[in-house]
Amino acid sequence: MESLLKILSDNAAFVYDYGNFALAGLLILVLSADLVLGRMKSQTLVVKITRWIVVLMVVGLSALIYMINISLKPMIETLASVEEVIGEAIEDTSFLDVRTSEISQLSAIDSEYIIINIWATFCPPCVRELPDLMKVENAYKDQLTVVALSNEDPERIRQFLSHREVPSIVGSTMDKDWINPDEFLPVSIFIHNGVVVEKHFGRLTYEEIERICFGE
Repeated sequence: MESLLKILSDNAAFVYDYGNFALAGLLILVLSADLVLGRMKSQTLVVKITRWIVVLMVVGLSALIYMINISLKPMIETLASVEEVIGEAIEDTSFLDVRTSEISQLSAIDSEYIIINIWATFCPPCVRELPDLMKVENAYKDQLTVVALSNEDPERIRQFLSHREVPSIVGSTMDKDWINPDEFLPVSIFIHNGVVVEKHFGRLTYEEIERICFGE
C-alpha cells in the first residue's frame, strides 16, 4: 500500500488529469482479453490460469479507479495542485505562530531554502518526522528554515509541542483553502529562493531532506 501511495503521490498531476482515462482504457483491454480467452474452444490449464490473472487485474484496476475517485481523491487533488506550481513563486499565506501568538507571512521568511511541512498532532508519521526536520534546520541554519503548519486549533498545537523536538516555526494556518490535505499527511513543499522546487508526501528523514535540498 505504501508503494502504491508513493507512485500516486509522485504522479499526482497525471493521475488527477488522466488517471480515469488511462485506467478505463486498461480495463477495457483486459475485459476484451478475457472475452477472447472465454471464446477459445480449448480451455487448457494455461488459458484457465491466464483468465484468473485477468480477473485479478480487473479487480485491481477497479479498486484503483475507486481509490483515485473516492478514498484518495483529496490527497491526489492536494498534491496535484502543488505539482502544478513547481517552478513558480510560492503563493503567500498568513499563519499564526503558536509560540509567539503573532500573525506571520511566508513572504517575511528570509531563507534560501524553506520547507513548508503540513502536519497534524493526530498523525503519527508527522510527529515522527518533526525531530528530523528540527535537526536538518539546525545543521543548515544559515540556509534553511522549516515552517510546520497545521489546520488545528492553536491551543491544541501549543499544548502538544511541550517537551518535544520541533522546528523553529510552528504555526496554525489561517487560510484554510491554501492547502487541504485532510487526513493524508504529512505533505512537505520545498522552496528555493522563493520558488517551489519539489513536493513530498509521507514522512521525511534527515537524509531525504539533505538529498532534496542539497543533493547530498
